[in-house]
Amino acid sequence: NTIARLAALSTGGTITLADYQAACGAPSTDSPPPAEADVGDEHAPPLDARGGPSLKEQVEAFERGLVSRALEGTGGNQSEAARRLGVSRVTLIDKMKKYHLGTKR
Repeated sequence: NTIARLAALSTGGTITLADYQAACGAPSTDSPPPAEADVGDEHAPPLDARGGPSLKEQVEAFERGLVSRALEGTGGNQSEAARRLGVSRVTLIDKMKKYHLGTKR
């Protein structure tokens, strides 16, 4: 699944070791390890006590972006986009309907 996700998100056609390490959460060899335990993700928005987007909303936004980029990266080819995302074509179509993404083949 990690490789499929990297392939779907790859813009240059090449997946580097740094890309893989970032996707797996492996520490980079370029920087020293953090001095204290990191309990959050640097890419996650800060939690807001005033009631920002829920976890479900954030996950759905992330998933919608992945599906959209996979479809764009394959010129709308659903079978190839599904393969890159590591899901069945039926699952991809369900997600396209859920997120109101085109049904172009």
